[in-house]
Amino acid sequence: LRIPGVAVTAKIILEKVDLYSEPTTESIFLGGVGIGQVFDVRALNTRGDWALIDVGGGKQGWIMWQYQAYLLGPYQSLPRR
Repeated sequence: LRIPGVAVTAKIILEKVDLYSEPTTESIFLGGVGIGQVFDVRALNTRGDWALIDVGGGKQGWIMWQYQAYLLGPYQSLPRR
């Protein structure tokens, strides 16, 4: 059983989702996360189509979530960056 540290989590629904240093594919590619994984969400970008997630070990990265993950919780109230 996983208890998230924040009120919003992202559940990955594609086999592989790319993780970036900023909310753009032009930023540094940090790796990928896989289907079924669940992450705490810390913020959305100003348009709301990218989510900043905690990937463990104090590391964070951005995913384009709208077609790649479900956001669970009151994600509209997340800070925008």
